[in-house]
Amino acid sequence: MIDVHDEDAIEFKQCNDKYCSLCRNIEKKQSELNKSFNGIADTKPDTSLEGLTRSEKTKVIRLRLDAKNEEDYFELRDEGLIDKLIAQEWQVPSGSLARWKQSNNIVTKAMQLDISVADYNDMRDQGLSDSAIAMTLDVDISDVSCFKRKNGIKNERVSKYFRRSGHATKISK
Repeated sequence: MIDVHDEDAIEFKQCNDKYCSLCRNIEKKQSELNKSFNGIADTKPDTSLEGLTRSEKTKVIRLRLDAKNEEDYFELRDEGLIDKLIAQEWQVPSGSLARWKQSNNIVTKAMQLDISVADYNDMRDQGLSDSAIAMTLDVDISDVSCFKRKNGIKNERVSKYFRRSGHATKISK
C-alpha cells in the first residue's frame, strides 16, 4: 500500500493530507499489526492463583505444564515468541518454563555450538579470544559462554602485564 501511495503522488512519509484514504488504510493496517504482536505481551497476570498456598500454586503450575508438549512449545517459538511470552501465554512463571524445558531436554540455539571442545581449544591456542571465536563462528558471545559452561571449560586468565614476552623471558644472572 505504501508503494501504491508513493506511485500516485507524494511519498507516504511526506504526505500531510489528513483525509488521504491511502494514508488512513496504511495506518489502520499498522495498528492492526501492532495489536497482533503486542496482544500477548499485554495480557494481564494470572489471578486464578491468588489466595492459594505455595504448594497449591506449584500443583496448578505443574498441571499446566504437564498439559503441554514439545510440539506446543516449538509452534510458539516458530511464531517468533520468546520464552518470556510463552510463559505468559501458558500462564506459568518463566523459571518454571525453564525447568520444564530442561526436564524435557529442550535445547535452544544458545546452547548449541557446532564445534567440539578440541576445536575450541585449538582456536584458543591460536590466540583467539572468546569474542573473536564468536565472530568467527557467527554467533553471539553468550553462545560461546554457554558452550564453555556446558562443557566445563575454564580459561586461565593471564593478565597481559604478566605474560612472558620479549625481555620478560630473559633471565638475568
